[in-house]
Amino acid sequence: MYWLEVSVITDGEGAEAVSEALRPYAYQDGVVLEQMGDESTPDPDALETAVTVKIYIPEDEDTPALRRRIEEIIYHMGRLYPLPPPTFRQLEEEDWANAWKTHYHPFRIGSRIWIQPSWIEEETAVSEEDGKVLDSRQPDDVVLVLDPGMAFGTGLHPTTQMCLRALEEVTQPGMTMLDVGTGS
Repeated sequence: MYWLEVSVITDGEGAEAVSEALRPYAYQDGVVLEQMGDESTPDPDALETAVTVKIYIPEDEDTPALRRRIEEIIYHMGRLYPLPPPTFRQLEEEDWANAWKTHYHPFRIGSRIWIQPSWIEEETAVSEEDGKVLDSRQPDDVVLVLDPGMAFGTGLHPTTQMCLRALEEVTQPGMTMLDVGTGS
């Protein structure tokens, strides 16, 4: 079986609107948000880094019409908010439950928060493109070990990162905090 991956690059502000526009076409309403580093931001003057919104569609005889419909939707959205056209890529079936993990690496939020996937033991963040070490865990880092799902709980959402940076600024040693997360 083949799948069609649909990707749209935007920023944190546009990601929610693009996600909601694409969700009805996604397999089981699944939408993936990937936040890249500053180097992938389409606009060098942008205040936030780029976010790639992805959905996956099982390929069948309706795929070409669905593809045209998605192109139209993003085109019309782009008239209100700058968006590049979507990109499409055909993928072969694989173990989706685990394949995404190869692209999720440790990373830093703020100056001392280190996000560490539970299945990775290395303490460095490396570039997928060239394997170059981008950052490494420091002895005084606050380490958050996460075991997220494919789309949620990764620490990549702009709001999550904003809240963690704010907590990093206001907390002092010995303070007690309560996370009253209500979920989606």
